[in-house]
Amino acid sequence: MMTVVMKRKYCTEISGGRLDNYTGQREVFNCDYGTRNGAENVSDTVQCFELLFDKKIVQQIVRETNRYAEQYKNAQGNFFSFTSLVRSWTPVTESENYKVLGLFLLKGIVQKPTARSYFFKRRVISTPGFANVISRERFELICKFLHFINNESLPTYQGPPILIKIYPVVCHLNIKFQTLYLPNQNIAIDESLTLWKGRLSIRQYLPPKTSKFRIKTFELCKSRTGYLWCFLGYIGKSRSYSRV
Repeated sequence: MMTVVMKRKYCTEISGGRLDNYTGQREVFNCDYGTRNGAENVSDTVQCFELLFDKKIVQQIVRETNRYAEQYKNAQGNFFSFTSLVRSWTPVTESENYKVLGLFLLKGIVQKPTARSYFFKRRVISTPGFANVISRERFELICKFLHFINNESLPTYQGPPILIKIYPVVCHLNIKFQTLYLPNQNIAIDESLTLWKGRLSIRQYLPPKTSKFRIKTFELCKSRTGYLWCFLGYIGKSRSYSRV
């Protein structure tokens, strides 16, 4: 109530004592908005993807994936059953990493119940594009060891503890989204909910929804196109980004 009174008092003062004479004025937006930093005139899908997932982040994923694979094998003493896929592990390459990331995106378009079902060979349910890119065994093995941060550097980590495993990618994408494009004055700031069926402490339970468990993010987007310029994941009431 006090806030409303203060707003009315302020509006009355600036309008010469009469609130009905006050007319709002839209601020002049004179910023040079649009694509920048190499994103100008880029329309090819692959080139757009490589602008976001550039060599720097892909090399980091490759390095940390290979590091974690070695840490895992050493922790197990290199003793694995004859049927274990880990016995056939070889260091992942940048090319393979790009393939896996591309298939992740494709899985959002071609939806199937399990990851293994994308590699079925029965004609009526097959999706040969996946098996033509990478074998099922290699895909599952890379996904098993996929890593973004060195586990040995966890004591020096400065971000939100709950996001420790994915925080390097979150930071990288936020930087890329903001450096490659600048929106105009028409923006939207709101919550976004992403379906999640796995186990995660920060997932939200929403009884009115058909899919009751979702991950919440706070996003700043361009109103007309929906371009995502910045996002923060909801990490719970008792946690904050103060350590970032």
